[in-house]
Amino acid sequence: MSVLLRLRLPLVFSFLAFCGAVQAQVLVAAASDLRSVLPELIAKFQAGSPHRIKPTYAASGVLYTQLVQGAPFQMFLSADQNFVKRLFDAGKTKDAGHPYAQGRLLLVLPAHLKLPASETLSETEKIQRLMAVWLATEGEKFVIPSPEHAPYGIKAREVLQAVGFWSALQTRLVVGDNAAQASQFLLGGHVNAGLLPVSLLKVQPLPAHLQAMVVPAALHAPLIQRMVLLKNSDASAQAFYDFLLSEQARGVFVQHGFAVVAETH
Repeated sequence: MSVLLRLRLPLVFSFLAFCGAVQAQVLVAAASDLRSVLPELIAKFQAGSPHRIKPTYAASGVLYTQLVQGAPFQMFLSADQNFVKRLFDAGKTKDAGHPYAQGRLLLVLPAHLKLPASETLSETEKIQRLMAVWLATEGEKFVIPSPEHAPYGIKAREVLQAVGFWSALQTRLVVGDNAAQASQFLLGGHVNAGLLPVSLLKVQPLPAHLQAMVVPAALHAPLIQRMVLLKNSDASAQAFYDFLLSEQARGVFVQHGFAVVAETH
């Protein structure tokens, strides 16, 4: 064996080892409302597994478009199961996937807005009264995720339509590209009101000048979140997929403000 060949072989093996390490990563397309819960789930999974997970967060509609165009993700965690169903119909996935959680919305308003303690009101009536008081304050803005491609934005619009304030808010809306960006607008002090995922505000306490209430589920269509394996997925992706369906993972989702999904969905 020539000296040159002996020198090149370690480089070849190093390159192959590097390629193997890259291939061992499971590339996961994840809805932005998972930014707080998914790192914890990944840490628990990797603690007992050699597989490594690399998430990319964005609005589900944006991720769906990337997947249709051939983005090399192996798993898709969507905040809206309809995007998964559309991928399945397009022949991009191994199967129709499985629901993993149900999202809930949180209404955030200034803490100084109060209702008389003597009044007995339903949760929907409380929202309507508080929103009416907030709207009487000129100049303040209300943030939601984009209804164009963020599932939580679609549901936020449904809530505002249900309580009768969608039209009145048109000139005062601030729209985030996704749920995570919308949350940062609120937590960063740029706005003082909005409709956002419970999950993104569960682990980070609200500033003292804000208050929040969970929106009744009846005010919007159920937000069933579904995951699926893409056709290029491997055993590592399957292992993480199975973990996310475990009782351990379900408990973590619940701790972060998600509701358990009925098996019939």
